[in-house]
Amino acid sequence: MSTTDKFQTTANGRRSRFFERDGLWYFATREGIDVGPFDQLDEAKEGADIFLQYINAHPEQTASDATADFIKQNQASAL
Repeated sequence: MSTTDKFQTTANGRRSRFFERDGLWYFATREGIDVGPFDQLDEAKEGADIFLQYINAHPEQTASDATADFIKQNQASAL
């Protein structure tokens, strides 16, 4: 990751899944994939919620496959 990444911190001092890079917001998946960019932190949080709903709706897929499918679908819809 870039040295300009700015992670949010949780109440117990751990890094949260949300971070800012060059003025844009991202969330990190457990698979180590950064998803974004989003203009605002709230948008990144909403994106993470949608991502988790997608993952939970596709239990037949591995987390890695579902993550890849989610990213492909959302990149296509952003065009």
